[in-house]
Amino acid sequence: KDQLRAIQLLHDNFARSLASSLSAYLRAYVTVNLVSVEQLSFVEFVQCLPSPSVITSLGMKPFEGNAVLELDPSLVFPIIEILLGGTGKGSSHHVEREITEIENSILERVYRLILHDMQVAGEGVARFAFTIEGRETEPQMLQLLAPNEAVVAVSLEVRIADSVGMINIGIPSIVVKMRRQKFDSQWLMRKTESSEQEQQRVLRL
Repeated sequence: KDQLRAIQLLHDNFARSLASSLSAYLRAYVTVNLVSVEQLSFVEFVQCLPSPSVITSLGMKPFEGNAVLELDPSLVFPIIEILLGGTGKGSSHHVEREITEIENSILERVYRLILHDMQVAGEGVARFAFTIEGRETEPQMLQLLAPNEAVVAVSLEVRIADSVGMINIGIPSIVVKMRRQKFDSQWLMRKTESSEQEQQRVLRL
């Protein structure tokens, strides 16, 4: 439970950071809220993803294995419309098709923003160097992990103008277990810091 709290805290920070980054980049008001953090088997995680979707497999150097980053199409197409000069309020909400190579290249900067904020949020626990290793549109085609392998599934709700969509992240549980001591110490440190350093910060404010 303490590890889950630490992961939730980490991704709460990530959500706030990503909201600021996307708002600045898209020049639109963006909110990002952490919806859930849970442990699932890889096959359960894949079954939760929409089809077609925008799925990216991520390297996590220096760790072995891959993480998964999925962007809901109901979020992706309004973002593309905004980046091409539109308002993001058009019929792009209801597009149900695979993303093209040109659209993928338009989204490249968005991927970099997300990965940068993920790395910064996780620095207190592990220094991941996220790299894009592949893209997929059909969840069933993902064969990165064994079906029964456990993953930590993180779901974030993103609102941009009238558009609402999910960002889903799947991280192999083995990586979290390898960093267990760091997660535990970070959570304990946050609990003790809040009683002293946080009080001083609030008093200064």
